[in-house]
Amino acid sequence: MQGLLGTLTFPTLVIGIAVLTVVVRLQYLTDIPRYTDEINEITPAFGIVRGTSFPLVSGPKHLGAFFDYILAGAMLVFGRSPDLPRTVVLVAGVATVLLTFGYARTLGGRWAGLIAAALLAVSAPHVLLSSRVAWSASLTPLLGIGAAWTLELAVSRGRPWLLPVAGLLAGVALQAHPSFFALLPGFAAFAVLRGHHLWRRPQPYLAGLAFLAGCANILVYNWESSVGGLRSVSQQYPGEGIGTGVYAENLGAPIHGVLLALASAVDPTRLPAVTEPFVLFVAVVSLVALASLAWRQSALPGLVVVSALLVLPLVHDDFRPLLKARYTMPLVPLVYVAVAVWLARTISLPAVLPRLVGLGAMLLMLVGMAASLGQFQSQMIANDCTNVPQRAFVTALEGQLRPGEWILLDEGQLPSAERLGYLTLLELSSRRVGEASLERKGVWNELRDRPSFLTAVRDSKATQVFEKQGLPLLPQTVSDVHPAARSSGPDGRTPGQGIGLYRVSADGAVLLAHDPEPGCGDLLTN
Repeated sequence: MQGLLGTLTFPTLVIGIAVLTVVVRLQYLTDIPRYTDEINEITPAFGIVRGTSFPLVSGPKHLGAFFDYILAGAMLVFGRSPDLPRTVVLVAGVATVLLTFGYARTLGGRWAGLIAAALLAVSAPHVLLSSRVAWSASLTPLLGIGAAWTLELAVSRGRPWLLPVAGLLAGVALQAHPSFFALLPGFAAFAVLRGHHLWRRPQPYLAGLAFLAGCANILVYNWESSVGGLRSVSQQYPGEGIGTGVYAENLGAPIHGVLLALASAVDPTRLPAVTEPFVLFVAVVSLVALASLAWRQSALPGLVVVSALLVLPLVHDDFRPLLKARYTMPLVPLVYVAVAVWLARTISLPAVLPRLVGLGAMLLMLVGMAASLGQFQSQMIANDCTNVPQRAFVTALEGQLRPGEWILLDEGQLPSAERLGYLTLLELSSRRVGEASLERKGVWNELRDRPSFLTAVRDSKATQVFEKQGLPLLPQTVSDVHPAARSSGPDGRTPGQGIGLYRVSADGAVLLAHDPEPGCGDLLTN
């Protein structure tokens, strides 16, 4: 293989992939993808920092508070800022690439490690989701690959003292997102089949205790709340098919989602299909690689993948990238490890044809995945589907804010994405922001407690919110906080879709700033 690479030395390639890993994740860290409900998993960290709350679970009660304590620690060190949560996830994403390199190197040598790291470095779902979105679930690929690597070393490389480490990582992964339990039968099967010689030692039992310790806060919460975590799941996903009754119907969904994630098939303009040539190519390579690895060296990645694909249909019915890939992302580094080991072995064969096939397959995967990532981000920028408009709106809001003045947002008056984005930016900037119901005398109820407040309301809702409550609209000549990227009406606005920033007092509602075109139009942001 060294001859094929010519003068490109291994250290040079390591440095290049390391730089690539960081740069592609850092480039649009704060702007792509748009803010989702990240603030719900960030808010508990504020109470931890103040010392007023030490929760067992996060905002969504089916998630453990591990992520919140990490954020709280980062806030204590670096201070509270809008970009900090995503920066924490960025660090976790880069660390996942490093552990993927380590696991593949253990199984197939340093070139396998390098290939695995390169594949994950340009994986669009891993870059856009698991390295940027400030969710607890974004930690599961890191914790999952860590658990797999340590379990492999413990069982296959004669290091049983690592079994408790594997158990602890798996327990923490389970509290990071409960869907990780779908991977656990695969880990257990490997430990039983390959580690049977260890069962007379104390380490396997210590691993079990470490696993329970890793998710102890979730267990305690569910005991105290009479399985409040399960109620949280039903509230989070109302009306979705969950359980054995829909198992057969959902059986193909995780396979579909995993294949798209492995092929980096993300496209905001359409829904990619598993029958597309590149997706099928990656699927075949992945299947061959998993089978080859199981036959020659380790069945752990294959067992975990099979376990997840069989169990996940019980809990969800949609796993397509981008955001819904959070359930299957722990599988992606494991499959790339298998692919990298197979490719490294194929490229090192003495025959010319297999070497060319392996090298071609590697380059095709890397180029195709990187192209998908670049295309996705370019389309998002071209269509203004980033956090730039939200940041501009919040900047305008902060510029108008009077000392001590509150910012009140009504869930019913704003698109969900915009409201969550404003909340994220304002909460992390330590602004006095709250949620209120402004209709049906709600404005007057708020004015009883304060002389004025700022709020954001859609153009189509302004008359209903203000004038129908006896508050005149007092428009001013304002400039748009962010220029529209798509076509608009003759007055320069997209009818009924713009968002106005208002100062509300007993005298009326004054328009202070305006975003003519929030949202992403027809783009599919999952």
